[in-house]
Amino acid sequence: MPGAPTTATKWQLAAKKSAAVSSSLKVMGKVIEESTYDSLVREAKDCVGHGGLDGAFPEEWSAQLLFQCHDSSEGYKVVIFCPYFLLPVTEDADEMDRALRFVLYNMDKVRTEKYIFVYCFLGMDWSNPAIATRLRFVYDHLPDNYRENLVKFYVLHKSMSFQMSLWGFRMMLSNEFWNKIEYIDSLDDFCQKMQPTDHFERAELRRKFPFLVHRRDAEALGKPLPGMLGLTIKVLSEFYGVDFFDRTTGKSYPRLPPPIIFLCEALEREGAEQDFQPEAANEEQVQKLREALDQGQPLDPDTPCRVLWAGLLGFLQAIPGPILTFETMGDLRHTTWAAGDRQEEKKFLTNLFKTLPEENAYLALYIASFLHTMCSNSVQRGANTLQNGGGGGAVGKTLSRNAAGKLEEEEHEPTLMTSEGCAVVFSTCFLRPSAYTDSYKDAVLKVSSLVETLINNAEEPDLWIGKPPSTDHFGTFDSSSSDEE
Repeated sequence: MPGAPTTATKWQLAAKKSAAVSSSLKVMGKVIEESTYDSLVREAKDCVGHGGLDGAFPEEWSAQLLFQCHDSSEGYKVVIFCPYFLLPVTEDADEMDRALRFVLYNMDKVRTEKYIFVYCFLGMDWSNPAIATRLRFVYDHLPDNYRENLVKFYVLHKSMSFQMSLWGFRMMLSNEFWNKIEYIDSLDDFCQKMQPTDHFERAELRRKFPFLVHRRDAEALGKPLPGMLGLTIKVLSEFYGVDFFDRTTGKSYPRLPPPIIFLCEALEREGAEQDFQPEAANEEQVQKLREALDQGQPLDPDTPCRVLWAGLLGFLQAIPGPILTFETMGDLRHTTWAAGDRQEEKKFLTNLFKTLPEENAYLALYIASFLHTMCSNSVQRGANTLQNGGGGGAVGKTLSRNAAGKLEEEEHEPTLMTSEGCAVVFSTCFLRPSAYTDSYKDAVLKVSSLVETLINNAEEPDLWIGKPPSTDHFGTFDSSSSDEE
């Protein structure tokens, strides 16, 4: 809007106001004054929900931006902050404001207890006005118990330039806060400080850090940089898995591979059921996405949906072995029922999930549940379009390069996403033989139908192996254990 102040300016103006009062609430007929901080936390509550809701916080932020771990050996809360994952949206004022509300909303749950804050430095420049202005605003408006209950402020993997930029904030920081800042150079050193005697807890704490932090740690120690693509499900789960609460279904999934969560949540958020065409994705964009997934980099929010679909498919295909294991393919070979026998297929799956390795079972159930949700969304979208007389429905959008090499957006008719179509596309990710021999001929013909049954029944209680789904889809900030949901 012409003449409207920029977001940075609006935050600067707000920062100059008194922290005492920003708005009023009417509760039971009485007007109650509300601080700027309380106002932001209250507004943030409206943004809590699953990925399909407009304006909801991205669910992956709870696994990469700000998250809580197991308590330290001394009983202090441990909070990890990785603002680098905001890098793709630093120029998007609305998204940065939403991120600020996300951080305040979740930190509000721990500020009344003793806590340790870990800032993971991954190259984010604090001198950027979009960041510096909000940091100043936050510092001016945080309640005193943030500072009083802070035990330590650790900076992990700092650089000389970061230290210099931090000194630029020295004048606005109290001596009490400044003296709590401590630099630490490796994940092992930090985990040792938090859990000096418990090897298992140290390993659990290390797992909580985003994969990009693991790569930065390897770089700092002069070790080969790890990559995500091609790792086994067991390695992905044991060393990098994320305990994830899915607000769409109320289910908790322990130790999921991070790229799977980030891709699926982005696809749901973007309404990608209308563009289920991974085979039509731009190859150059797919390769760029693969590199980001392999390194644990934040996803470009402008990535076309069909490219995200191709990225999900490619990541699953890169896993050495099907999610439901090669052994299951051998068991399927000895079944006598025909493809399409839904009752027998469901019975087979129910028994299967009782014996699968836990990391495989939860991954299969999460992906099947996600595909089930997307197919349901596609049906609902189609019904809404018909109800509106066939017009006004959403259209699919794709980025492609023109003759000059520039990216252009083109619209197309949305595609209907079905469980049958998903099964055809993803069947070999779920189940395939180690070698295609004649002995597997009949079993291979059953795979697609079996996967379709899995998708259709993904929310059936008979298949679920975890705790009963939560009816509170707001979940919890504490990601230290999915059992706590």
